[in-house]
This record gives sequence, structure tokens and C-alpha cells, in this order.
Amino acid sequence: MSDAQRMEQEKLELIEILVNEFSERQKNAENPEEKAALGRQVLQYRFLPRRVLNAAAGDVIVPPALIRLQHERGEFRVFLVPGGGGQILHHAGHPVQVLTPQSPLGDALLGKSVEASFELASGGSVRRFKVLGFC
Repeated sequence: MSDAQRMEQEKLELIEILVNEFSERQKNAENPEEKAALGRQVLQYRFLPRRVLNAAAGDVIVPPALIRLQHERGEFRVFLVPGGGGQILHHAGHPVQVLTPQSPLGDALLGKSVEASFELASGGSVRRFKVLGFC
């Protein structure tokens, strides 16, 4: 399996985990508005565009993207998706933080390319990040 195929497979597996989680929460939701919102999340995730980001071709980060980041505390993975973030999934032996473009880190990642470095102010401090690659 090529790296591109492996990356696409990982993204599809993460999407399936999120679809299952949202479906289960929708099934158990008592509030009709929450049930409807979760149904929209399920629908959105099922029809996310399927494409492989290619760093060599100069692709930039847009949802859905599975990204490796470097931070002062080490390397970690994030999955940038259009909505329904705020969770940490465990996949292929790695924790994966689910982010949306509405979050500060998700917003900062939009349009970045591999090897890009950036800073994010948070809670009176500045955190430094580097995009290591698409996974």
C-alpha cells in the first residue's frame, strides 16, 4: 500500500469512527434539536470529499486533513474536519485531536503547507507549531 493510500485509509477510518459516534449520540438524544444537529453531522461526515493532500504538489491544509504537528511538548496528530470537533480519538496507536476551522488551532492551520511554522496566542502565552506532514 502506498503512503497516499495509507493516508486515505486512515482518514476513512477516522471518519467512520466519528460517524458511528455521532449516530450513537443521535440515537440516544432526547432533545429534538440535538437529535437533528447530530443527524446533520452524520450526513456531513458520510459525504466529506475524499482526496489525498500532496505536500510535494504544494497542497495546503483544508478539511478533511489528517496532520502531524510539532509543538514544544512533542509531536501529535490532528484531524481537521468541517464540524463536530473537540474530541480525542485513538487510532493506529496514536491519539488524534479532532479540530474544526472554528477552533483557534484549526483556524491557524487553514491554508498552511507542510514545513510551515506558526505561533498561536493562548491564555497569555504563545505556543509554537510546525506542520510536519500529512498522515
